[in-house]
Amino acid sequence: MAVITSTATGNWNATSTWAGGAVPHDTNDDVVIANGHTVTLTGGDACKSLEVQSGGTFDGDGNMMEISGENGSGFAVDIDGAISGTDTDFDIRTPATTDIDLAATSGNVRNLVIQHASCVAQMKSDVSLSGNLTVTSGQLTTGTSGYGYSNLTVTGDCYVAGTLTGNASAISLGSLEVAASGKYNATSGTTTITAEDSVTGFAWDVNGTDSFDNNDGTVLFDLGSGVDSLIRTGQSDGANSFHHLTVLLNASTNTLTMRPNTGTVMTVEGDLTVQEGVFQKNTHSHTLTVTGDVSIESGGKIDATSASGANNFGSITIASGGTYLATSGTTTVSGNFLNLGTFTHND
Repeated sequence: MAVITSTATGNWNATSTWAGGAVPHDTNDDVVIANGHTVTLTGGDACKSLEVQSGGTFDGDGNMMEISGENGSGFAVDIDGAISGTDTDFDIRTPATTDIDLAATSGNVRNLVIQHASCVAQMKSDVSLSGNLTVTSGQLTTGTSGYGYSNLTVTGDCYVAGTLTGNASAISLGSLEVAASGKYNATSGTTTITAEDSVTGFAWDVNGTDSFDNNDGTVLFDLGSGVDSLIRTGQSDGANSFHHLTVLLNASTNTLTMRPNTGTVMTVEGDLTVQEGVFQKNTHSHTLTVTGDVSIESGGKIDATSASGANNFGSITIASGGTYLATSGTTTVSGNFLNLGTFTHND
């Protein structure tokens, strides 16, 4: 095992790039890209750990860099320099708790993969991915309580078959899919969903029976122009349920349709706020329970004219410009009912 340091700008697999002419070994060498040097991949490659010093630059050039260990400072990847281009990808397979710092001075990592059952990758800086996040196994956590929590932004899709732990960080994901074997331990702050999976059409898809712990946080669906999307989460025993849920679509005509993972009951443990767009049940005979307050703001609407299942609300406020299309079954409100907008009772 050795520390291999760049001595010139060049390709990763060129002997002229590295001190002593030793191209880094796939699993044994800690690699350092020094100040003033740009190192570029010409194909998929690997090393034990990677450090990009201040003033140094790493360019993945569309290829995957696999990391199998960590350096003497406990980092699998430590980027204090720059990322060149828009297509740098990392696959971290460190079989232990390890630190990652992906906060480049310029540029962003595109895709990040965590895949080793024993890997716990701890973010030591804010992470902004221009592509996708995939936690195949192991865990990605936004930090530790003693160090402080970092924020996570994923422009593309997030797929979790291992564990994603949000702590108290700001989390923004293009879409979220949690496999039956996976777990999203949500932030106690806000998880923002900005798009939907282009293949499945789901903005949020939780497949397991215990795959989402809301941590008393808020989930905000802030979806882009023209998006009609789907949510799958929750079950009749209350597991996988949202705490606070906020719906902010691009237009009052766009819809966000919710279905339970199992059973016929969908529960929001806290408050439901519909700021813009239509929030409705996928199966209109199902039951929607909101333990806290329901607020329908101007441009917001709840349910469809064909709704027949029970709705149970802690309270409901319909602002001017807001609409509640009541179920033809029973709406139970345990607190205040304030209507300044449109209330359609549907018999």
